[in-house]
Amino acid sequence: MKNEILSIYRWLEDRSLRLASIAGVLLALLIVLWLSITTRTAMYYADIERLEAERLMQIDRINGYWKKLGELSAPQVLLPRAQALGFRKAPVEYILIETATVTAGRTVTP
Repeated sequence: MKNEILSIYRWLEDRSLRLASIAGVLLALLIVLWLSITTRTAMYYADIERLEAERLMQIDRINGYWKKLGELSAPQVLLPRAQALGFRKAPVEYILIETATVTAGRTVTP
């Protein structure tokens, strides 16, 4: 074991081999870092797509509720239902209002 460590150390004694080894280790670390970042980014994009699909489904569901509300509150639907419950149209009474002319400094005359 000790001889193996010494042989590795002797191999690293040469300056160019040391620099190449350090560069190789740094390159491997950069590759791992890049793969980690791109994997995380892909996962985030997948989450965004899933949330967008869920949002669109909720919008469709809400639009369906608005459509159903419009169908139920249409006058053609409400009138027969109200009549079946005993409601009738209220009689219309008109109130006549006389017009009056007003002049500055005078009383109102009809």
